[in-house]
Amino acid sequence: MAETAKSSVQLDPNKEDFGFGKSYSQTKNRMITDQGQFNIERIGVSAKSWFHELIEMRWSFFLSLILAYYVAINLIFGFIYFVAGSWRIVGITNETVWKEFYQCFFFSVQTFTTVGYGGMHPIGLLASGIAGFEALAGLLTLAIITSLVYAKFSKPRAKILYSDHLLLAPFKGSYGLQMRIANALSNTLIDMEANMIVGFTPEDTNSRILRNLSLEISKIALFPLNWTLNHIIDDKSPLHGLDLANMEKYDLEVMILLRGFDESYNQNVHSMQSYSAERVVFNAKFKPMFEFKEGRTQLYLHKIGEYESLN
Repeated sequence: MAETAKSSVQLDPNKEDFGFGKSYSQTKNRMITDQGQFNIERIGVSAKSWFHELIEMRWSFFLSLILAYYVAINLIFGFIYFVAGSWRIVGITNETVWKEFYQCFFFSVQTFTTVGYGGMHPIGLLASGIAGFEALAGLLTLAIITSLVYAKFSKPRAKILYSDHLLLAPFKGSYGLQMRIANALSNTLIDMEANMIVGFTPEDTNSRILRNLSLEISKIALFPLNWTLNHIIDDKSPLHGLDLANMEKYDLEVMILLRGFDESYNQNVHSMQSYSAERVVFNAKFKPMFEFKEGRTQLYLHKIGEYESLN
């Protein structure tokens, strides 16, 4: 394969269907983002699921949202106690408006969390009714947050590191399209399976062509080190005759789908990644990312994307 070779791709765009459908083949948009998510925005009231949104939310955002809700709900109830009359709560002093309000706020905190230190308590039907309703809201909130935290902890996630680039490297008298992956966690992944799919739009057609790229090794029993996925570009490859210029011209996209079994959770896990033509490097190979020292194998995860040019 030469870097300036002419394209000789002649494929039937309707030969294979990977789940995107024939209508999606009319667009040149990427199908999977760099973050490993489908490049699809769902619009509609029924498409929104707050439970799934919270489950998929990053921990930093999730905890920040809980903190914001906690402060906001107590500010609201504190204001209600303040408006209803702080004299209805025994233990609140009326020295200043600010002191009166923050005491109402912290009474709300005690009620919402059902702590009840005893220094402040409501008197009368109105204050007791508000406190009772807030205590119920606090119990429901605690139950919901507990279930969400448990769901987030118990959901298996594959944290796979992907190389930043795809490499076109000489391989057995031809070229191989290669990328490298590694498990970023210390958990044990077994029965790993990989699929590589390519999408591009030749200039003689307006249809997006999707093809499965056969891998030299598509399944491995154990995944303790890195794994280089390699598609050999021979005369049977959908990429045969494509050079780097045509890859960019045809809006080439290479998608990686990984599946495996996580022993920690005793469940299957998956991961996805996508590469555009701009991330393809010609005539290069990956540098080694592990070595043997003192009877152990050391895997350097920060070297997942390191490569060297072959000139």
